[in-house]
Amino acid sequence: MTAAVRFFLRYRWLILLAMAVITAASGAMLSQAVFASSMTRMFLGEHPGYPKYVKRVAEFGSDEIVVIGVADAALLSPASQKQLKRAVKKIAALEPVLQVRSLLDAQQIKGEEDRLDISPYARQALRHPEQSAQILRDLQQDPLVGGLLVADDGKHHCVVVELQADIDRHAEDIPALIEELNRIFVDAGYAADALHIVGLPVSVASIIDQTHFNFGRLTPIVLLVLLIAVWVMFRRLWPVAISALVALVSVAWTMGFAVLLDRQISVMTAMVPAVILIISFSDVIHLCSAYLLELGRGVSKEEAILKSGADVGRACFFTSITTCLGFMSLSLVPTPIFRVLGLVLGFGAASALLIALTLTPILFRLLP
Repeated sequence: MTAAVRFFLRYRWLILLAMAVITAASGAMLSQAVFASSMTRMFLGEHPGYPKYVKRVAEFGSDEIVVIGVADAALLSPASQKQLKRAVKKIAALEPVLQVRSLLDAQQIKGEEDRLDISPYARQALRHPEQSAQILRDLQQDPLVGGLLVADDGKHHCVVVELQADIDRHAEDIPALIEELNRIFVDAGYAADALHIVGLPVSVASIIDQTHFNFGRLTPIVLLVLLIAVWVMFRRLWPVAISALVALVSVAWTMGFAVLLDRQISVMTAMVPAVILIISFSDVIHLCSAYLLELGRGVSKEEAILKSGADVGRACFFTSITTCLGFMSLSLVPTPIFRVLGLVLGFGAASALLIALTLTPILFRLLP
């Protein structure tokens, strides 16, 4: 390990140039990333039955359905029907929407002798407002819609929105669609707290929001906490600066590799930067502590760099290799998301070790 540290110090400028090039390439790779989490792709993409599922979706329609529950004490009143028609019309005009089903589509089917009488419940209520209470009871007792489109209490109903079958639809577009559905109902006159939206696309939208939170908010919070912790431990700025630089370069390399494997950053991949920050900081803290201890013994700067890099570097090497192998074992799980996650975390642990063992001694050498 001492010979390796001597090598790093001797060719420090060449190593710094190579690291700068790799970091720039990782940044360029990151610019191609998109935030997306396809549930079927993450968990079913490698399943033998997945191609058959894709074929069936193309034949029979999408399983991406949004159900919007609406509280309305006067379901069949003219005002409520007008309000619902306004919302349904706008939803049906949205590009990803295939069809919309609501209370307005519920039809009463009666067989009389040799004749079949079909009449929409909503139209009956408009024609005979004095019978609206009985019509509502008939609607609740209808085996096709009672308890489905209309709740048992007669004060809630739902609108079913089926999206067009599109396996390649960008998941990052789903949150905007869910927000648009909410906005349409609110603009139609419904109170926001009277709406309850569920369905697979809603779950995906929540996952996308969590992905943005993990990547854009959680990672900076973790970095800030770690920087404060390093400052409290050392009471010096240079360990904080070295830890931050090594960690950020490690994160850039790791996420560049992640995007190289799959340009879609899922909710699982978005947690990787925080994990790599923690791993990287631990390696640098060990090296900084050993370096300061050696200086405290009165040895020269060059000797302190070599001894800390050799002794602690060896320990960091073994612990990081163990961590790397542990993470990579996740790739044995026969699920796409865990396979990618295992490879990315394993690569991240290895790259964090490499960067810490090379860049940290070089920075020690360049510092006063």
